[in-house]
Amino acid sequence: MKRIFCMALIVCLMLTMTACSSGNGEGASDDQASAGSTETDGGAIEVDENLLTVDVTLPASYFEDTSEEDVRAGAEEKGFKNVVFNADGSVTYTMTKAQHREVLESYKATVDTSLDDMLNGEEAIESFQKISYNEDMSEFTVQVDPTKYSEWDTLSVIVFYFSGMYYQAFNGVSPEDNHVVVNFVDMNTGEVLDTADSANLGE
Repeated sequence: MKRIFCMALIVCLMLTMTACSSGNGEGASDDQASAGSTETDGGAIEVDENLLTVDVTLPASYFEDTSEEDVRAGAEEKGFKNVVFNADGSVTYTMTKAQHREVLESYKATVDTSLDDMLNGEEAIESFQKISYNEDMSEFTVQVDPTKYSEWDTLSVIVFYFSGMYYQAFNGVSPEDNHVVVNFVDMNTGEVLDTADSANLGE
């Protein structure tokens, strides 16, 4: 149990850090980003794709301990086209589509490292043999050794939920469509031993 919550905490910290990471690129003018402010519901990420740029609005909760000066400096350092501070405390970043792709690719690389730790790290889950996911991170497949697998191993779904749902949110998937399915599969037979769906949380 402890190792699962440790991994979940690492993922949470990772999400906050990678939300503003990117490379450099060129695109539309800053005027496209400052046409107006965007209101969020305080918890969701909003993604608006323009012709040449992408606007990503992160909720106010992401910036509780960060000054506007630091946020602006970080955006400039990463080469984003513009940053707008909205009335509800949320922040809208405008980046080129190339930068947006780089953010998503960088995030996937970070997730891959976390998943590798689940397989080969100091507190690796013994039954896990291989972990894969589909292109939009809406489905994860965990191949397990059935002789070592137990229902306790399914507690790891929180890591997959965090990873996949954040990726989808940053990629513009609406909250009502944003969920992650995790299949635990017998490595020898391909039989699905357990399935978990983040859409069923709280039921």
